[in-house]
Amino acid sequence: ETPRGDAAPPGGAAGDDQLKMDADWNTDGWSAREIESALNALMREVRLAAPTDEGQKRRAKAQKMFLRLLKRHREAVQYVERVLEGLCHRGLPAAVVHMDDAEALNLAPLLAALAPAKDFARRLLDVHAVRRACRCVARRANLAAAIIQCRV
Repeated sequence: ETPRGDAAPPGGAAGDDQLKMDADWNTDGWSAREIESALNALMREVRLAAPTDEGQKRRAKAQKMFLRLLKRHREAVQYVERVLEGLCHRGLPAAVVHMDDAEALNLAPLLAALAPAKDFARRLLDVHAVRRACRCVARRANLAAAIIQCRV
Protein backbone atom coordinates (compact mmCIF):
# COMPACT_ATOMS: atom_id res chain seq x y z
CA GLU A 1 0.00 0.00 0.00
CA THR A 2 0.98 3.62 -0.52
CA PRO A 3 1.38 6.04 2.41
CA ARG A 4 -2.23 7.17 1.77
CA GLY A 5 -3.54 3.61 2.14
CA ASP A 6 -4.24 3.19 -1.60
CA ALA A 7 -3.39 -0.05 -3.32
CA ALA A 8 0.23 0.02 -4.41
CA PRO A 9 0.85 0.06 -8.16
CA PRO A 10 2.57 -2.89 -9.77
CA GLY A 11 6.32 -3.02 -9.11
CA GLY A 12 8.98 -1.61 -11.32
CA ALA A 13 10.34 1.86 -11.90
CA ALA A 14 6.92 3.44 -12.50
CA GLY A 15 5.59 2.03 -9.24
CA ASP A 16 8.71 3.15 -7.39
CA ASP A 17 8.36 6.66 -8.84
CA GLN A 18 4.74 6.77 -7.71
CA LEU A 19 5.61 5.67 -4.17
CA LYS A 20 8.42 8.21 -4.01
CA MET A 21 6.10 10.98 -5.22
CA ASP A 22 3.50 9.96 -2.63
CA ALA A 23 6.07 10.16 0.15
CA ASP A 24 7.74 13.36 -1.07
CA TRP A 25 4.64 15.27 -2.12
CA ASN A 26 1.93 14.71 0.45
CA THR A 27 -0.89 17.15 -0.36
CA ASP A 28 -3.50 15.85 2.08
CA GLY A 29 -3.46 18.95 4.27
CA TRP A 30 -3.45 21.51 1.44
CA SER A 31 -6.11 24.17 1.22
CA ALA A 32 -7.98 24.95 -2.00
CA ARG A 33 -5.79 28.02 -2.48
CA GLU A 34 -2.60 25.96 -2.17
CA ILE A 35 -3.93 23.40 -4.64
CA GLU A 36 -4.83 26.10 -7.17
CA SER A 37 -1.44 27.71 -6.73
CA ALA A 38 0.29 24.37 -7.31
CA LEU A 39 -1.83 23.71 -10.41
CA ASN A 40 -0.93 27.16 -11.78
CA ALA A 41 2.77 26.54 -11.15
CA LEU A 42 2.59 23.12 -12.80
CA MET A 43 0.71 24.51 -15.83
CA ARG A 44 3.36 27.21 -16.14
CA GLU A 45 6.10 24.56 -15.95
CA VAL A 46 4.39 22.52 -18.68
CA ARG A 47 3.76 25.57 -20.88
CA LEU A 48 7.25 27.04 -20.62
CA ALA A 49 9.27 23.81 -20.83
CA ALA A 50 12.30 24.05 -23.08
CA PRO A 51 12.36 21.82 -26.18
CA THR A 52 15.52 20.11 -24.87
CA ASP A 53 15.49 16.60 -23.42
CA GLU A 54 15.81 17.99 -19.91
CA GLY A 55 13.02 20.51 -20.48
CA GLN A 56 10.71 17.81 -21.81
CA LYS A 57 11.49 15.57 -18.83
CA ARG A 58 10.51 18.45 -16.54
CA ARG A 59 7.33 18.94 -18.59
CA ALA A 60 6.43 15.26 -18.27
CA LYS A 61 7.06 15.29 -14.51
CA ALA A 62 4.98 18.46 -14.06
CA GLN A 63 2.16 16.88 -16.08
CA LYS A 64 2.32 13.77 -13.92
CA MET A 65 2.11 15.87 -10.75
CA PHE A 66 -0.77 17.88 -12.24
CA LEU A 67 -2.74 14.70 -12.91
CA ARG A 68 -1.91 13.43 -9.43
CA LEU A 69 -3.52 16.52 -7.89
CA LEU A 70 -6.63 15.93 -10.02
CA LYS A 71 -6.92 12.37 -8.75
CA ARG A 72 -6.58 13.39 -5.13
CA HIS A 73 -8.45 16.66 -4.73
CA ARG A 74 -11.98 17.64 -5.62
CA GLU A 75 -10.83 21.28 -5.49
CA ALA A 76 -8.30 20.56 -8.24
CA VAL A 77 -11.02 19.17 -10.50
CA GLN A 78 -13.21 22.20 -9.87
CA TYR A 79 -10.35 24.57 -10.64
CA VAL A 80 -9.43 22.80 -13.87
CA GLU A 81 -13.09 22.87 -14.93
CA ARG A 82 -12.98 26.66 -14.53
CA VAL A 83 -9.76 27.15 -16.53
CA LEU A 84 -10.14 24.36 -19.09
CA GLU A 85 -11.45 26.56 -21.89
CA GLY A 86 -8.50 28.96 -21.60
CA LEU A 87 -6.10 26.04 -21.42
CA CYS A 88 -7.67 24.61 -24.57
CA HIS A 89 -7.32 27.93 -26.38
CA ARG A 90 -3.63 28.08 -25.47
CA GLY A 91 -2.87 24.40 -26.19
CA LEU A 92 -4.82 24.20 -29.44
CA PRO A 93 -4.77 27.71 -30.90
CA ALA A 94 -7.38 28.49 -33.51
CA ALA A 95 -5.04 30.70 -35.51
CA VAL A 96 -2.77 28.61 -37.69
CA VAL A 97 0.14 31.02 -37.24
CA HIS A 98 0.50 30.02 -33.59
CA MET A 99 1.07 26.29 -34.15
CA ASP A 100 4.86 26.67 -34.12
CA ASP A 101 4.50 28.18 -30.67
CA ALA A 102 6.45 26.03 -28.19
CA GLU A 103 3.94 26.80 -25.44
CA ALA A 104 1.08 25.38 -27.49
CA LEU A 105 3.09 22.29 -28.36
CA ASN A 106 3.84 21.75 -24.67
CA LEU A 107 0.22 22.17 -23.56
CA ALA A 108 -1.32 19.83 -26.14
CA PRO A 109 -0.12 16.63 -24.38
CA LEU A 110 -1.54 17.92 -21.08
CA LEU A 111 -4.92 18.40 -22.75
CA ALA A 112 -4.72 14.89 -24.16
CA ALA A 113 -3.93 13.51 -20.71
CA LEU A 114 -6.90 15.40 -19.22
CA ALA A 115 -9.44 13.84 -21.59
CA PRO A 116 -9.82 10.50 -19.76
CA ALA A 117 -9.63 12.10 -16.31
CA LYS A 118 -12.77 13.08 -14.37
CA ASP A 119 -15.06 13.36 -17.42
CA PHE A 120 -12.99 16.14 -18.98
CA ALA A 121 -13.55 14.56 -22.41
CA ARG A 122 -17.11 15.89 -22.41
CA ARG A 123 -15.91 19.34 -21.34
CA LEU A 124 -13.22 19.32 -24.05
CA LEU A 125 -15.95 18.61 -26.60
CA ASP A 126 -17.89 21.59 -25.27
CA VAL A 127 -14.95 23.92 -25.93
CA HIS A 128 -14.40 22.48 -29.44
CA ALA A 129 -11.06 20.84 -28.66
CA VAL A 130 -11.55 18.14 -31.30
CA ARG A 131 -12.15 20.68 -34.06
CA ARG A 132 -9.11 22.64 -32.92
CA ALA A 133 -6.95 19.50 -32.79
CA CYS A 134 -8.02 18.46 -36.29
CA ARG A 135 -7.18 21.92 -37.58
CA CYS A 136 -3.74 21.71 -35.98
CA VAL A 137 -3.07 18.26 -37.43
CA ALA A 138 -4.18 19.31 -40.91
CA ARG A 139 -2.03 22.45 -40.89
CA ARG A 140 0.88 21.11 -42.94
CA ALA A 141 -1.35 19.48 -45.52
CA ASN A 142 -3.31 22.71 -45.92
CA LEU A 143 -0.11 24.72 -46.31
CA ALA A 144 1.23 22.28 -48.91
CA ALA A 145 -2.04 22.44 -50.84
CA ALA A 146 -1.96 26.25 -50.77
CA ILE A 147 1.62 26.28 -52.12
CA ILE A 148 0.73 23.85 -54.91
CA GLN A 149 -2.34 25.89 -55.84
CA CYS A 150 -0.27 29.07 -56.02
CA ARG A 151 2.24 27.43 -58.37
CA VAL A 152 -0.36 26.07 -60.77
